[in-house]
Amino acid sequence: MDGAHQARQKLREALGARLRGLRKDGGFASGRAFAAATEWQESKVSRIENGRQNASEEDIRLWCRKTNAQDQIDDLIATVRHIEELWLEWRRQLQNGAAPRQERALPVYARTKVFRVWHPTLVWGTLQTAEYAAETFKQVVDYYEIPDDTESAVAKRLERQQYLYPG
Repeated sequence: MDGAHQARQKLREALGARLRGLRKDGGFASGRAFAAATEWQESKVSRIENGRQNASEEDIRLWCRKTNAQDQIDDLIATVRHIEELWLEWRRQLQNGAAPRQERALPVYARTKVFRVWHPTLVWGTLQTAEYAAETFKQVVDYYEIPDDTESAVAKRLERQQYLYPG
């Protein structure tokens, strides 16, 4: 995941936690009760609070009205807009496919002396096989609806491996 993408996800999760706090402070002990009050699906409340769905500006306004936190509206909307800006930046980086993004990462790897990477569900890009990387890029192409340059993106990703072996 790119820095902009990671930052966006962290902000979305932080926004969700903040909204959960407002919900509880507003007297709604459960997402179910809040969903009933807003006439939303329970799943929408859960996805927003857990950072899996963006909240719209109108969602924020309603959330704050229902939780009597109208003084938070401007700040929360600013956060939503910042999250959207990060999303647009990520989309801009991928507009010509995934290979150019991989190419831009190579100088960082050339300068890096120590790598410390942990992810609970993914193999770090530098350790990926060509087949694993291809499947990863196919998902990126499908999800972001970007040009399919999987073959060249895989080649660029595998170039990183040259930095694993020099002493």
